[in-house]
Amino acid sequence: MTHFSVEVQEDHIRRLIGRPLPGLAELIWNSLDADADHVHVELVRNDLGGLDAVRVEDDGHGMSFMDASTVFRSLGGSWKQYSVTTRTQKRRMHGAEGKGRFRAFGIPAAQVRWETVEAGDERSMVEVVTERSSLRDGEVRDPVPTDRPAGTTVVLEGITDDIPALEVAEAVPRLTTEFAIYLGQYPSIELTYDGVTIDPREVQDARERYELDVAPDTFLTVIEWALRDVGRLVHLCTPEGVALSNVRAGVQAPGFEYSAYLTSPLIAEHAADLGLAEADHPVIGPLIAAAQGKLREHFRRRAAETRETVIAEWKREELYPYQGEAQTPVEEARREIFDAVVVNAAAVVNASNDAGSKRLSLSLIREALETGPSAIRRVFREVLNLPEERLTELDELLDRTSLSAIISASRKITDRLEFVAGLEAILFDDESRRTLKERSQLHRIVAAEPWIFGEQYGLAVDDQSLVTLLRKHIGLLGRTDLIEENQEILGLDGRRRVDLMLARAIPQRENSQHHLVVELKRPSVVIGAPELTQITQYADTVEADERFDRRRTKWDFILVSNALDDYAKRQASQQNRDPGEVYRSDNVHVWALSWSEVIQDAKHRLKFVQEALDYMASGDAALEYLRQHHAGRLPDNVAAAPPSHSDA
Repeated sequence: MTHFSVEVQEDHIRRLIGRPLPGLAELIWNSLDADADHVHVELVRNDLGGLDAVRVEDDGHGMSFMDASTVFRSLGGSWKQYSVTTRTQKRRMHGAEGKGRFRAFGIPAAQVRWETVEAGDERSMVEVVTERSSLRDGEVRDPVPTDRPAGTTVVLEGITDDIPALEVAEAVPRLTTEFAIYLGQYPSIELTYDGVTIDPREVQDARERYELDVAPDTFLTVIEWALRDVGRLVHLCTPEGVALSNVRAGVQAPGFEYSAYLTSPLIAEHAADLGLAEADHPVIGPLIAAAQGKLREHFRRRAAETRETVIAEWKREELYPYQGEAQTPVEEARREIFDAVVVNAAAVVNASNDAGSKRLSLSLIREALETGPSAIRRVFREVLNLPEERLTELDELLDRTSLSAIISASRKITDRLEFVAGLEAILFDDESRRTLKERSQLHRIVAAEPWIFGEQYGLAVDDQSLVTLLRKHIGLLGRTDLIEENQEILGLDGRRRVDLMLARAIPQRENSQHHLVVELKRPSVVIGAPELTQITQYADTVEADERFDRRRTKWDFILVSNALDDYAKRQASQQNRDPGEVYRSDNVHVWALSWSEVIQDAKHRLKFVQEALDYMASGDAALEYLRQHHAGRLPDNVAAAPPSHSDA
């Protein structure tokens, strides 16, 4: 037995130790460099199912006592540096620096023991033991005669914690991608992991190889996997497919799990510099950039092919959530973005064998997409259980495409067109106008759609007393001490209720405020002198109140009903005033408008976009919008069925 001490500082050795799975991969590469045809990894568990040890067993050429004593004594200086191929089978070598054995301690074992038998007629086994507590030191035990076949078994013992990265579900996909090209080059090699055969051919969905013109004999192989969470790496390989390093691919490909393998003589020539590959290495950097460009080109084509195939299949099975041909540019845009986004979830949707479940998933995706990006993300996360990485890709896809913006904008416009048409129907249909209730119905509908009076207004207070209105105004100015809790402000007619208040601070100058107060009347009420007097008294009360900052506060009061009498029309058509304006002071404007004027103005604001979208709201669509968004606020005849003059 001989003891050895590596002639290097221990902190340098510890810097070589990485994560568990790369450490295990190094042991497998060592076996392959020793001409092993069979490499088996075994997870040794205790009676409670916990991980006790990891064994890596191969049938390579092994080591003699002399070789072991030499190899383990030094860091670097491996015999591999003098040969680029293995001893007997002349495969391409992976390691050449003599550092791989230390990376085995990436698995948190107390001890690593090598049991190695050199090929020959008279075989003996040599044990090499290294402790984590003293990485520089170890011992090579005297050879013992054995009938074991040639090969090496590495045993990592004294593991006290479970290691998720070593579980089969996590490790097998990563090892599959790591050794895919190499195992393709040497198909006689058998690699198993805890009883599972690592066979990349069995889990490949597609494989393509491209020649890159960035350098001679440089190729990119793209493998699409029937696996999840493979890591999406570009493996930097020798021409024989030995992966020496890897970098993040950096290419989004929604709906695809893939690995890329960049093979080039330049990678072998600059193996010592591969740690600098992501830092724009003058030789390796351009190779990676060319590979990424080809990856983007590849997946643009594959995404289009996959969409066509998947969508065609869903249509054949009558699962596709759109029927017939698109009738408008809006609908065509919706279908385009649906087709682009749904590929991200196609594998999950198709995982179910139940047609009803697939149909429901696709319908949910459609509805969520037309609602907005946040809704589609929620469906993908909570219903389809897509991993976070794929959700991030979805966000980036929606951010990049103008179609999502088109859909969001078109949905808002079409909703508003349908609301205007629906409001027009219930206000002017004979039966609806007789039964429509001012406060509990019309008021609530309009309160939920304040843009009808102007895009600049937002809902601030709904159905509050005038004192609350005043308190709200002062709050917007940052004042809280000018109204007592028990104080009421009465209009000149003693009334204290205001139907609807829409407010917005207009940033003309610091602290400037502009409020809109809307007084709604039932459609059966014709605006005349009493109603004009009432709204003007509201305005007088606000303007006269000494607690408001008149210099910085503007008010618009609007009285709205279906019709104005002759007196009101004359008051709303005076010279030197805007149409509808019945009173004006420095701070207050009072308006009297019919619903037809309000609706016509809203239509005019929407007209340009409506024409661009080529969309016309039908009576049925308009009333259906009201039923969906204003349930409980509609007259019974509208809530139950379309009125008799729904297109009025």
